[in-house]
Amino acid sequence: MLSDDDFDLICEDCSLQAFQRSDMPLLDDDSGQSVISESQLTALMSGHSARDSIALNFLSTGRFNNFIPAVVREKKQLLGLTQNLLDAQFNKQADSVKNDIQDKLQALSGMPFCSVFNDDLVSLLAKLLILSQRRAGQTDSGTASKVLIPATVSPVIRNALRCQLKFQGIDLVVLDYDKTSGCLSTAQLEPFDTDDVLAIVLAWPNFFGQLESLTELSNWAESHASLVIGLTSPLSLALLKSPFTVTGGVDYLLGDLQALGLPPAQSGHSPSYLASGKKLDAELNAYARTRENSYDLSVVQTYLSVTGVSGLHQSAKQANAMLDLL
Repeated sequence: MLSDDDFDLICEDCSLQAFQRSDMPLLDDDSGQSVISESQLTALMSGHSARDSIALNFLSTGRFNNFIPAVVREKKQLLGLTQNLLDAQFNKQADSVKNDIQDKLQALSGMPFCSVFNDDLVSLLAKLLILSQRRAGQTDSGTASKVLIPATVSPVIRNALRCQLKFQGIDLVVLDYDKTSGCLSTAQLEPFDTDDVLAIVLAWPNFFGQLESLTELSNWAESHASLVIGLTSPLSLALLKSPFTVTGGVDYLLGDLQALGLPPAQSGHSPSYLASGKKLDAELNAYARTRENSYDLSVVQTYLSVTGVSGLHQSAKQANAMLDLL
């Protein structure tokens, strides 16, 4: 544990105000120090948080103020209370709910085919890469397939993906980026000209809020028979041009649905979607159907119905405006 002097030094180095300990309550002890109630402690800590925090909201890494309309929260609470009773009804309505969500995501992504999955974004990406490797016939080559991913993709995604691909015969190679543009440069791809590259995974926008030079990167991928996979979110697509519509475009587009009315999931993940320029194969479709979560999807459907694309666009504009605080 840090001493008070060490803590004050850290605060000074970080240009933080000195920590005010005088108003922090202590538990009862031999000195007779009194305690305060839970509600008083909550109010006190809320005041400290409001005073000490600086809201850094930016679209690129998914940090933004996500307002969930009251009607969506009420629908979620109702579904939670009646989930067991309505499981049969949920199952009957599952196809209708999924189709409605998928239609809206197709409109946002500009891609003709789309499906939703109960898997989190990284697990879905890993599944797509493994199936793509199998289709490409690279599993029996004796060498690991390479997947190139720039350091402009969130390190959280990269680290989780590396763990999932570790024993799948897929080598995840992290590429550096141009320090001036904050984007991946085609020069970083030159060392892999003679390698079998399964896919290039890009974020749209990337971790720094920049848009990659997708046309150049997709041209390189096409000449090497490699896939281009984009990672984005519905909120991003409400503000930015879809990477599928850019010259060259992407083969697949994946995103997390947590921003669409879902609070952070207790299980640690939220459903995601996969959009494609061509019809998803039977194995992916079967995989999607075996892992449906009608409860979360009903909440997402309600959110999209209430806010619409215009509501998403407004939220994205507000989050993008917060970039000025960085």
